[in-house]
Amino acid sequence: MSDPNPVNEKNYLLTQQLLAQAGTWNKLLQANRDQEFNVFSVLRADHDEVNLHSAFIASLLDFRYCNETHSSNLEDFLDAVVVARNFSLAETRIDREFHNIDILIRDKSSKRAVVLENKIWAEDQPCQLYRYFKTLKEQGYKCIHLVYLTLDGREPSEESAKGLDVCSISYGDNLIPWLQRCQQRAHSLPELRESISQYVKLVNKLLGRDMENSYKDQLKELLHANDNLLLVHDLNAISKAVISDLLGSLFDDIDRELRHQGLGLPDKHADSSSSAAIGSFIEKQPSFGSVSLEYDLESLGLDRHLTFACDPWLWFGIPLLKSDDPATWEQIREVWKSLGPPWKSSEWTPCFSYSPEPVNPRDPTRDQLKTLHSRDNRSLLAEQIVSQVKHLIDSLSEKGLIELPKES
Repeated sequence: MSDPNPVNEKNYLLTQQLLAQAGTWNKLLQANRDQEFNVFSVLRADHDEVNLHSAFIASLLDFRYCNETHSSNLEDFLDAVVVARNFSLAETRIDREFHNIDILIRDKSSKRAVVLENKIWAEDQPCQLYRYFKTLKEQGYKCIHLVYLTLDGREPSEESAKGLDVCSISYGDNLIPWLQRCQQRAHSLPELRESISQYVKLVNKLLGRDMENSYKDQLKELLHANDNLLLVHDLNAISKAVISDLLGSLFDDIDRELRHQGLGLPDKHADSSSSAAIGSFIEKQPSFGSVSLEYDLESLGLDRHLTFACDPWLWFGIPLLKSDDPATWEQIREVWKSLGPPWKSSEWTPCFSYSPEPVNPRDPTRDQLKTLHSRDNRSLLAEQIVSQVKHLIDSLSEKGLIELPKES
């Protein structure tokens, strides 16, 4: 039935026309993109912090062009990106995963160091940056620069930094300009030059900046026409409500798949994943830094919750701060050791994993929206998550931490 208000009906028809035109252009753009090849995306997940991003950045920092006594890439990075002075560049070395530090730049002769903590979508661990600082202090380093690299340049958590001075930099504003200068220096090395080019494209994809200029110009022209910009304003106002619905549907899919697998879990906590809680989280209300789907494992013998949470990235596991219950934390951590990758462990959650497909419903990329919006993609993601959780539940049972209901 048509809207009795003719203004609303007219705006609705205009919005349909606007979306149809943008959709036509987008299909042409995607058809061209299907022909693109990116070696980084083939070899690793786009968001792999350790084995892709930190590995490639460290290799560029350590690379020396012909006849160089020290890396000009490193010199540029220290001078222009992190502003760390007085390093003896010929004596400076690059280490990865030294005491779990993503990238460590250190000059042993002058006892100077740069700690580069790289966060694509992982959250901070308790005292993480403070621990790195303390470790290097104990080894005699006097000047330590803490650098926090993220997609958006956000600050580290207070729990991680513990009041220390931290230089926050972003992939978009700080790293890409440096990468482009590295590419210019590699003018006579086509393999390296093309590798940097492909990596920059990958970063722009993660940043949601991978629109072709011609496509951008078409959309800008479309928005300038008539009252189209006002229509887009209305669409933006309602889009968060749609994303809230989609996250709720994903939680429902996970719950449904848990029942289908017959894992013997109790009913979910209704309040933790209510539509009101999800909406407040998506709207970024101050008191809603996370939203979660939770199952109390007490009836199975473990006084903890199995949790599926967004804060903002989707992860799942058994939260427990080590200082709250060290004995149980250690027992659950033994389960993590038996599971192996992609499961992780931290002081705040002894066994957890991020979603197989990265999902940040607060600030989703285009690919993440495609995952959430497609019923088939959502169901597949729920199946993949529950498959991992089944291994966790089975391991908890084998270790005697829970007792599953006997099959009738």
